[in-house]
Amino acid sequence: IRVTTPNYDYHYLCTELRRKRMIPLITRIRAKSAEEFGEPVRHPGEEFVYVVKGRIVVHTEFYDPVTLGEGASIYLDSNMGHAYVTAEGCEEAIVLGVCSSAEDGLMDSLLNLHGEDAELENMPA
Repeated sequence: IRVTTPNYDYHYLCTELRRKRMIPLITRIRAKSAEEFGEPVRHPGEEFVYVVKGRIVVHTEFYDPVTLGEGASIYLDSNMGHAYVTAEGCEEAIVLGVCSSAEDGLMDSLLNLHGEDAELENMPA
């Protein structure tokens, strides 16, 4: 499943397996600042993000922003407001992320976060 939002392009991986507790995804980050990003996102569980290409700044509700370059990663509680934006001088970045939750319905929770401005596209098998 591919989802396009004003801040990100999400490519959800392994979507044929239902009721899984880990959701792997590739995300292209385009937002340039926390102000441009808007309200930080929150959802059940935890997430791990690894920077594949570019540089990002991770903004969270309770901690100072952290800049990550290629090969760097972060692990956080997804219930805390968070936003990923490109670092200064970086047009876009690509990250590999894994969201997990002990609660059922994580995939539905994530898809509902994208809101009305999102374009949802099912990818061919």
